[in-house]
Amino acid sequence: MTDSAQQKGPSVYRADVLHAPRIVENGVAHVSEGGEEVLGWEEVRYALVADVGEPEGVRAIVFDLVLAIEHSECHVVRLDAEPGSDAIGIAQSIEEAIGREHCTSALHSLATDGAILWWYPDLSSYEEAALEAVRFSGQ
Repeated sequence: MTDSAQQKGPSVYRADVLHAPRIVENGVAHVSEGGEEVLGWEEVRYALVADVGEPEGVRAIVFDLVLAIEHSECHVVRLDAEPGSDAIGIAQSIEEAIGREHCTSALHSLATDGAILWWYPDLSSYEEAALEAVRFSGQ
């Protein structure tokens, strides 16, 4: 890969964690400093998911929703869930709301088969892979 090909797309992955998130019909409700807000589905450009943590230890299903790619930065908001039916339900809601074409294959797999395709031992490893996935997606 040439240097110019490696430079295409964002080089910084900035994730903001949503507080007390819950899926609602028109998006993701969450608590902010000003009270409850709803992040509308129309604001989400792309969605990713991975199982993050140690297989025999603490782990979470981490969902990142890409909101903007500006200059060299990819801005996402993050929510997580326990592995199992809650995570599957969130994946199904996201895919239905934003469309399959705006989701990674890992999110599609979780939504349709209940299988998680991406696993990372820590958030740093996941964010590196997520940044590559966003670059590859052409978002």
